[in-house]
Amino acid sequence: MRPFLIFVALLLGTVHVVAQSADTTHWPITEQCAVTNNTPIESFSGRIFAYEPEVGIRAVRADLTTSYFVAFEGANFTGAAAISPSGDFIAIPSGLISFSTLVDETYQINEIRIQSTDPSTTTIANRISWNANYRGTQQDLVMRDLRWLDETSLLYAADSWQNNIGDTVISTINVMTDETEAWDNPLIKQLANGLSPDNTRGFGLYDFQIGLYDIESGALLRDYTAQRATLAGWSPTSDHLIIQTSERIDGEYIPQLELIDSDGETVEHVADLKAAQLRWSPDGTQFAFSTYDDDLRAHQLFIGDMETKTLTDMCVSVRYGNITTGYGLMWSPDSTILAVLLPDTAQPLHLLDLASTSLHPVAIYTETRYGFLIAWTG
Repeated sequence: MRPFLIFVALLLGTVHVVAQSADTTHWPITEQCAVTNNTPIESFSGRIFAYEPEVGIRAVRADLTTSYFVAFEGANFTGAAAISPSGDFIAIPSGLISFSTLVDETYQINEIRIQSTDPSTTTIANRISWNANYRGTQQDLVMRDLRWLDETSLLYAADSWQNNIGDTVISTINVMTDETEAWDNPLIKQLANGLSPDNTRGFGLYDFQIGLYDIESGALLRDYTAQRATLAGWSPTSDHLIIQTSERIDGEYIPQLELIDSDGETVEHVADLKAAQLRWSPDGTQFAFSTYDDDLRAHQLFIGDMETKTLTDMCVSVRYGNITTGYGLMWSPDSTILAVLLPDTAQPLHLLDLASTSLHPVAIYTETRYGFLIAWTG
């Protein structure tokens, strides 16, 4: 992959140490404010994909003068679609609304369409039968995990809101040959959305206990039931995970971020913060997240460094996203750039170069209301 081109030399933001909590086990927090430059970026590597609820998914490439759609809504549930690691294919759940009332809707998924993301073609490479149905509104529809394990293997669940989760069938399929393998492990059925990238660990609720589990043996490696823990994100190498916990102090629940190794033996208290849209860099050396600032009434961008064990406040407000809609931030494939969506601006998509802390708009992406980032591929 060709390196990102640095366009303008900018002064670095002032760096100073923010006052710390009395608990010295927290990672130190420094402030390194990004410098906004109004000069649009003219070149960047790869493709950036964004989801717009009720509209579809489109891509941004530096060699084109405008963004382009790779999938539209309608019968497609593009909010649950997944981009292949190369960015060449998109897996799109497709189906229909089978029942609707004033308060609730049921969606029947009939197939997964494997489609090219090339703007010069609308080729559907394959259609995979998918028996699944869900309840909720289309904007808030949360499907079971649909993700690429590699360029040809796709993990998905045959599921129904009417069935017990134990009846779920988790399968992988080769999207080119249709060779299918069902995963009958009960842990995988229940922890599919919390599986580590190498599928050896799972985090979530199983047998009335929230914790970190070994998939092969079924052993509970670390119990987090009392801390109300939720998974914030696995590192791409499956060596670590970050979880969001809470501690009850004087009748109030205090949010905490913890970093755990994959065996559940080493735990680091990162910060007393409630993290949203946490994303690991592809090389596993950093992670980015946002946290809500009551004074600014906005989500502020933080970056964690695994080597220095520090957090950096970038002084940047980003659009709030989640696992259902996509994110307000996304790493470049080479882990040197962050794509961020700034709220309420005419040009929401900006690229933050971490080496120079410079923030530049991407002029060819002009969506201003609902868009969320879902992938940045080579």
